[in-house]
Amino acid sequence: MISSIFPAVATYNLHQDILLVLKASPQIEVNFLHKLKITPPDCYEQVCKRWSEFKPSLIP
Repeated sequence: MISSIFPAVATYNLHQDILLVLKASPQIEVNFLHKLKITPPDCYEQVCKRWSEFKPSLIP
């Protein structure tokens, strides 16, 4: 099963793409996200700057 993700890992660009690997025994699902509107590093930077908007609010 692990060998099935090797082609995706070998071809993705960590500065441009997202490789999402989900494991639900016994299956592995690989999602290769590319041609994104915003690069992963830029997305991370924006989320960090606006973290208060992404924090879940606690409901009493």
